[in-house]
Amino acid sequence: MTTFADARGSEFAAAMLVSVFVRRGIPALFPRTGTKAIDPRIDGARLEADRLRLRYHRPNDDLSQPLNFEAGAKTARFDFLHGYLIAQDDQRPRWNDGDFFGKTFSPNQP
Repeated sequence: MTTFADARGSEFAAAMLVSVFVRRGIPALFPRTGTKAIDPRIDGARLEADRLRLRYHRPNDDLSQPLNFEAGAKTARFDFLHGYLIAQDDQRPRWNDGDFFGKTFSPNQP
């Protein structure tokens, strides 16, 4: 049986890091790339499931595996721009009114 932590190790670790911020009342993003391919002939969900099941954190999980550098660069640009735009804003990030995490972890936010 594969647990969530086994199948999604790096995503699980990233979610835990985000939760460190959330538990301190700091809104945090956890963007994911998703599994929908631009090319409709490609089943991205199947490719990701196969990658996790057959290669992720296994001896054959090495640099000989295919890597879509263009998609990786697009993801990096997306992540960078989110952080950049948030950093350039005059207001600090805040929870939406009534947000569960805001009410739970930052009830006194301004």
